[in-house]
Amino acid sequence: MPTRQTYLDYLLAEGLSEKDVLPAVDNELRAWLYSPDGASAIAASIVSNDPKEIELATHVVKLTNGDSNDYLAWLDRQLRSRLLATSPKMMRLCRPIVELYPGVFPLNGFNAHLVRVSGGFLVLMNTGMIEMNEAICALASMEISNEAKADKLVEWVRRYCEEEVIPTNKERDHPSLRTRFRNFMMCRMTMNTQEFILAHEYGHAALHGNTNATTRRHMTSNGQIEVVNRSIDQEFEADLFSVWALSTFIREAAPGDEAALAFQLAGPLVFLSFWYLVEQYMVKILRLPLGESHPPAGERLCAVEALMRCMGLEDEMWLGGGFAAAVEKACMILFGQECMEPIWDRAIVQRVRSFTEKLSIEATPVMGW
Repeated sequence: MPTRQTYLDYLLAEGLSEKDVLPAVDNELRAWLYSPDGASAIAASIVSNDPKEIELATHVVKLTNGDSNDYLAWLDRQLRSRLLATSPKMMRLCRPIVELYPGVFPLNGFNAHLVRVSGGFLVLMNTGMIEMNEAICALASMEISNEAKADKLVEWVRRYCEEEVIPTNKERDHPSLRTRFRNFMMCRMTMNTQEFILAHEYGHAALHGNTNATTRRHMTSNGQIEVVNRSIDQEFEADLFSVWALSTFIREAAPGDEAALAFQLAGPLVFLSFWYLVEQYMVKILRLPLGESHPPAGERLCAVEALMRCMGLEDEMWLGGGFAAAVEKACMILFGQECMEPIWDRAIVQRVRSFTEKLSIEATPVMGW
């Protein structure tokens, strides 16, 4: 199976070092992390002395401090152990995930990609995407109005799409994030978005296999690399697998814990809502075509929402849905029209139905079923 050394060897073969691909961390953030304010923000997450909160806060601080590979390796270990302990069915499906190892790479776009290496595959996640997700989860967790969040979204999306600029750490900071609940909310949501992306790649390994998969050339900011090729149908299925697997674990590990489910579901809802806004800006304002390797984010959002509803999770979608309301207001500012109305495409809902039948998932029919 691939290891950290496999990942470092791959970077070297591409003419890169780990320092070249990790998110840049400015001196201002380093100073803040070790300042009384920074210490207070971190302590806010661990004041209860709960070992799980301490571990989560510690690793999210590592993520925001630029050590994304260390964070991803920890998250990968946590996620594997959780899914493999869920049920015999999940254990059987997830056996192939031992072939995967995650790491950051300067990809173009917000989707992760697999590359074949000795002993398995690397899951490459875009450095800029990780940084942008951190900022969006911070924004979603701020105790400010949806109108204020929409104003920030408009500014951030414009700069990201037109200048490739990520919000600074000062821009993504807010006094409310130094309270225990809001800081924990940001940490948890950051983790859940990354879990959704990782479990998406687990879904490919579990449902589609990697050994005989074809490859294609993918352009990155460092040149072209060879990545595993997937069909649009397989990309939808991987999204659905991720939502199903992660929510199933929460349901079995913490029965009746609606807050835990709300945080877990917020991962894909916040991630896909924001990138849908980015795609809309690229199409409507910059007149650029969408990439063809993955379905449009709006269709992916429709599919995961349909799965959540047919699994009886509609009441737990409130946290991610709250951020979607801010995205809708940003759509009105940017485009003068609503963009976040559910895209109840019958063909997409039929994909969800096929997925539930394929894995024998108990489901309640939704519109278009």
